[in-house]
Amino acid sequence: MTLDPEGNLLIADSRCARIWKLDAVTNLVSALDVKAPCVGSGPVFPDRADCEVTAFARDRKGMIAFAVSTGHILRLQPDGTTISLAGKESSAPSFQEFRDGNNATFKRPDSMAFDDEGNLYVADTENARIRKVTPSGYVSTVMGTGVQALRPGLNGAIGKPRSLITLPGNRLAFISENAIVTDGP
Repeated sequence: MTLDPEGNLLIADSRCARIWKLDAVTNLVSALDVKAPCVGSGPVFPDRADCEVTAFARDRKGMIAFAVSTGHILRLQPDGTTISLAGKESSAPSFQEFRDGNNATFKRPDSMAFDDEGNLYVADTENARIRKVTPSGYVSTVMGTGVQALRPGLNGAIGKPRSLITLPGNRLAFISENAIVTDGP
């Protein structure tokens, strides 16, 4: 969930493959008409049964980014269209086609959060990594080795990161394998 610039609550409903909007003034709920790479002609994804919205984030300026299960990280434009921030679709199993850079691949992003500089951090759950997407779209791994360890931190492994947030000072915190993990003291 996240708020849009007008204060409306946006909710990712992966089961129904929709983005719902709860209007801040009227309290009415409606489906957002989002046109994304895996989207047919509206808010339902009829062409792709495997496409689900998996994560949302909003930066300080009101930009909304969201991830879809096919591996794309998208930016929602005011007119409902989207532009790609990062991610290339991959049908390969998690660890066989992992890439950073401008041709990055994501596997089942669970959550996302912006830092104060506008960088987007992604809990790339099935790749067992925390990824950083710069405003220009360049992707790098900031935590994790791809090993889905039972004990986070063991030899750099972080397990399957979920529920990522940014803390004051641009620090990160997330949940992994029943542990709360931070990138600092």
